[in-house]
Amino acid sequence: MCGLGGILRITPPREPAGEYDEIPEAWLDAMDAHLARRGPDGEGRFRDVVTRDDGSIVEIAFVHRRLAIIDPATGQQPMVSTGPDENDLLAIVFNGCIYNHRDLRATLEAEGHEFTTDHSDTEVLLHGYRSTMAHARTDKAGWKAFRSTWLAEQVDGMYAFALWDRRRAEVILGRDHYGQKPLYIARPSPELMVFASTAPAVLDACRLAAPADPRLHRLDEDELVDWLALGYGEETPRELIRVVPRGARATEAPRLSVADGGHFPGAIVLLGIMAFIFVFAVVLATLLVAAAILIVALVLLAPVPPWLLYRRYLTKKDARKRLRSVADDIDALIEHAVLARLEADVPVGCFLSGGIDSSLIAHYAQRALGSSSRLLTMCVRMPDERYDESQFARQVADHIGTEHVTLDAAMDPAADLVFLVEALGLPFADSSILPTYWVSQAVRKHVKVALSGDGGDELFYGYDRYRAARWLQPGVRNAWLLPEQIFDRSDPKSMSDRLARLGVAAKNKGYTDLISIFPTPDLRRIAARTSGRLSLASRFGGAAMARQFDLDAYLPEDLLRKVDTASMICGLEVRCPFLSRDLREVVTHLPPNVLMPDGERKGLLKQVAQQHIPAELLDRPKMGFAIPVGEWFRTDYGGMRALLEDHLGSNDPFGPVVEQALGLRMDAVRAIIDEHMEERRDHSQRLFALLTLSIWSKTIA
Repeated sequence: MCGLGGILRITPPREPAGEYDEIPEAWLDAMDAHLARRGPDGEGRFRDVVTRDDGSIVEIAFVHRRLAIIDPATGQQPMVSTGPDENDLLAIVFNGCIYNHRDLRATLEAEGHEFTTDHSDTEVLLHGYRSTMAHARTDKAGWKAFRSTWLAEQVDGMYAFALWDRRRAEVILGRDHYGQKPLYIARPSPELMVFASTAPAVLDACRLAAPADPRLHRLDEDELVDWLALGYGEETPRELIRVVPRGARATEAPRLSVADGGHFPGAIVLLGIMAFIFVFAVVLATLLVAAAILIVALVLLAPVPPWLLYRRYLTKKDARKRLRSVADDIDALIEHAVLARLEADVPVGCFLSGGIDSSLIAHYAQRALGSSSRLLTMCVRMPDERYDESQFARQVADHIGTEHVTLDAAMDPAADLVFLVEALGLPFADSSILPTYWVSQAVRKHVKVALSGDGGDELFYGYDRYRAARWLQPGVRNAWLLPEQIFDRSDPKSMSDRLARLGVAAKNKGYTDLISIFPTPDLRRIAARTSGRLSLASRFGGAAMARQFDLDAYLPEDLLRKVDTASMICGLEVRCPFLSRDLREVVTHLPPNVLMPDGERKGLLKQVAQQHIPAELLDRPKMGFAIPVGEWFRTDYGGMRALLEDHLGSNDPFGPVVEQALGLRMDAVRAIIDEHMEERRDHSQRLFALLTLSIWSKTIA
């Protein structure tokens, strides 16, 4: 677990040949300042220079900060691997953990690869890349095999990395499928590429490297809408800074030797191909629709055959037996994922809330340790009993037999919020980042690695909103008839408010409106610009579509970004067994009625859990990891009202760039503040989103 950064620069051919100015150390220092907290155990830098055949010069500079978890003695970074000649050099900076690194190492050693570290998981990536490139006929085929086959199909882990290949004078950037580890990138010019684990590290390096670039101060308006509406986005709101794609993909460095001109004939050909594909698709779709209508008509008009009735009878009769079999398979997969995530050369503990997800993980971890050792489980006592799960966690810990600690968090909400927004460098609007940070601070005093239940709700249909999403399917439900104006909106947890939200979602953007901080009517109220990218990604409902949106967007861009930020800033590594590659492959192919038998959210996972933990310990309403931020705004708990008034009550709360990009209406912003303070409507999360946007906007200068 670490923080990484790097700069790649290409200098065009010059006279005299080989002349260039080195990447300034100050650029690297600017990045390092933002990465230091992610890796308090070690630091390192790497530089290399290659002159290409065309005379251009390629420079690479890596920065690394290490949180030493596996192989502290010999796993230092940046890590370099050399071959038989001077051009055969690879270097890597890595953030994360490869859980099956021992198996991969054994396979590579059997191929003849010689490792220099004792048991570093980082070195496995270097030799994995070297192996795939050696077995490929061409560089392009090798690069594709490394990206699409070796990383995607053989590696089980969470990671972000940058790998330098001297022979090819290229940098490859990669991230895991879920995007558990962040990696941001900017290209201030065709000759320059900057990347790092945090957006501020990239931004400050670009400010030094390309101070005149106007994109330093420009915003991506579509992304900014998503960040306000949802609290998160797929990209950053800054036009210059992008996110390296998830899914074990890779990004190659640009080559100056490839000409930029002469694309017009190619564009004509491409348009012709696209036109042919479009016409072919229309014809094919027409034939498929006609065939479907014919089949449906035959089924509806024909009598029901006896064999179908018998099959339906067997399906109902054997349902419990089949579910037990599936539950056993899921049980084994989760246990395997937990075992893989216990390896470390430092103390490992487990977050325990007393809910299904964390309780299952703690059970498997304690069973793996056996009777000779006790797992350390931890729960933070929250000051508000409505959000305090410590008593439930204690009951589960007593049953499992772990060494349990109830921690008291050191909380300074106003100051902590400003610190977190500035450290993340994004207008992140999920208020649970505060308790996540407090938990990480408290847990870090006891362990350097903690197992977490993140991902369980998304994989196993754990949210009530998945059942509500069924009412958003067009032509099936009538939620659009709900007149939201008649409902009491003062309590966001009430059935009245939920029905109002459902009606709003049905009339507008569907599921994304259901989960938005600012659903369409509220967004239109305060901003002229209301169309983002993610907010239009799921117009209609249905449990399966809703879950897929959460797996693709909400989980990586909100939850995992939150956990990485809050934990790594404390020097804590968080591992998520539910995000196992093998578990995802199986669970995502199961239909909703299997994962939610009889419509019960997380029903299948409950069956798994009840094999190990008494139902009475788990059968309680879902509490969630939340804080009463709306009340804190009213009462000034922790200075939150003062912070809100200092920002949103100022003459220029968002700055001209943000205000113009969104078309914000300040009279409407002040109106929702008044509505909330007078308890006419609860705007807790909307005020939190506006507050984080205001804090973040101060960094745009």
